[in-house]
Amino acid sequence: MSQFPNSPSGFPTPPPTFGHGTPPGDGKATLAMVMGILSIFFGPLFGILGLVFAGQAKKEGNAGGKLTAAYVCSCVGLSVWVLFVMPFMACVGCAVFIDIAGW
Repeated sequence: MSQFPNSPSGFPTPPPTFGHGTPPGDGKATLAMVMGILSIFFGPLFGILGLVFAGQAKKEGNAGGKLTAAYVCSCVGLSVWVLFVMPFMACVGCAVFIDIAGW
């Protein structure tokens, strides 16, 4: 009879580990945060991708600080582009058109 009756090989089973590893969806939360930061500087496409990846990370069970940062950065990036950059581009486009048209 083996020395450890609960183990088929006779060796003790390792104790369970707690508090180790990454939470579920952590990789997607990191990716969403990076996309959100990029959206502030490079365009609204990154903000939309950041919100999509943040939603996927939330569905996988992540509720940490990276996920909150991803939502905030993505929303700020989209807001900056919608409220400031796009109207500026529209004004420049109108000015160029007026200059070309000769009005």
